[in-house]
Amino acid sequence: MRKTGMHARVLRIGQLSGDKTNAIWNDTEAVALMLRSALTVGALPALDEQPSWLPVDSCAQAVANVSTASSTSRSTAEHDADLVYHLVNPCTFNWKHDLLPALQKRSRLSSAFDVVDTQEWLRRLGKSEQDPEKNPSIKLIDFWRSKYSQTKTTHTEVDDQPAGLTFETVKTVEDCPSLAEEQDPVSAGLVERYVDVWFESWLSN
Repeated sequence: MRKTGMHARVLRIGQLSGDKTNAIWNDTEAVALMLRSALTVGALPALDEQPSWLPVDSCAQAVANVSTASSTSRSTAEHDADLVYHLVNPCTFNWKHDLLPALQKRSRLSSAFDVVDTQEWLRRLGKSEQDPEKNPSIKLIDFWRSKYSQTKTTHTEVDDQPAGLTFETVKTVEDCPSLAEEQDPVSAGLVERYVDVWFESWLSN
């Protein structure tokens, strides 16, 4: 009887965003609450970060690609026992130079905020409405203060990926062809759709 081997694969999932079909992204997560602060403090921070948000449905497709890869295929996992698949969006964007200008030009937040440095944003948020029912963003102020403290020598991104760190995805894309078709969510207009959906939720609360 022919024996078949079992091949283990290690997947590291990065920051997931909402799906691409309906643009549903939990509005209680840090990204949504940070953007929502524009409505209460009139500003957003000029973070010099390079997020790699991967839509949750794209991540599911990538997991399926890896999990169902034929053992007879030329998958890189068959030849590299130490391989770790980094399930992140290969197409990143810059928060300050890409995301914020797009939000100012094309989103429902367009007239709601100025771009300020991180410490000024934290100062304004700290002086804003303290009732989390009226100002949900205030709930994470201690978290953001710890992340963006002036005493730190390095900052970490809003999605918890260390600033300046880029994960290698060449081999991941080889075995997850769907990732090669991903666009960054800013140029694809997906972030605007997230904001539209969040706005409907914010206005109904």
